[in-house]
Amino acid sequence: MRLDPAAQSARLVWDKDLFIGIQMVDQDHQQIVVLINQVLDAMETGRTSEKFLSSLLDELIQFAKEHFRREEDLMDQYGYPELQSHREVHRFLENKIMNHKKAFLAGEAELGIAADLMKDWIVLHIQGVDRKYSRFLQARGVA
Repeated sequence: MRLDPAAQSARLVWDKDLFIGIQMVDQDHQQIVVLINQVLDAMETGRTSEKFLSSLLDELIQFAKEHFRREEDLMDQYGYPELQSHREVHRFLENKIMNHKKAFLAGEAELGIAADLMKDWIVLHIQGVDRKYSRFLQARGVA
């Protein structure tokens, strides 16, 4: 993952560092980058009304949940031995993002903190635990 050098903002750019080699998952990850960039763009342009940002964050949270379920179903289908711990990481991330959203809407946190969390999620989660299960699945012919 890298930041867009042409942008004044901290937009994320899909690059080879986020590619794990499983088409369905890579497509989902690309969409997550798009959704995170929408939140970052809203912050950059000052479109930070509660209703607008809540809608963007809800869309991101919903897509992330769907993505996590697709990943988990794929891991389950192929007997990934670390599925349970991966599920726990997914629930942790879901809760963390939802808690940041609630805190922001209650005026108790800055959205920038949530944006940093989302960027960290992309880097750490995809390049770490997702890459690990992708090697397991690719060894079983999944691409």
